[in-house]
Amino acid sequence: MVAEIQTHSKPIIEHCYREFLLQNHDPDEREYSDAADQIREVLIHNNYLSQKDIEICLGFDIEPLAERTGIAEIRALHAALVEKYTVEDASSPA
Repeated sequence: MVAEIQTHSKPIIEHCYREFLLQNHDPDEREYSDAADQIREVLIHNNYLSQKDIEICLGFDIEPLAERTGIAEIRALHAALVEKYTVEDASSPA
């Protein structure tokens, strides 16, 4: 049942994350200058994202945003999410 809910919510989470990236990429204009703080407070806490929701954000393809102004900052913000919230798979070989 949870997997089915997650499947239906994926487009909503992807839309939310896309908007977050577009509205929060500029460190001079966002609430927190530190990317990790901005992600934690504005994206995760304000949207009540679960670990599964964050995993959807981790898999988000930012390349369709490549022509947008601020793409370097968008990539940096996404990279900060990946760095902070990627969970290593304990079953994968070392």
